[in-house]
Amino acid sequence: MIFVAIIVILLFLAALVGASYAIGYADGQMDAEEAADKKKEGRLR
Repeated sequence: MIFVAIIVILLFLAALVGASYAIGYADGQMDAEEAADKKKEGRLR
């Protein structure tokens, strides 16, 4: 039973890390797109 509990905890931690990484990656993509939009606006002006 202890072995099963360890596996469950590891899976939970892996899911947390994966979710936080995915959220951070999405934020990075949004920032990159916003920066690109600002550059385009600057060129148009």
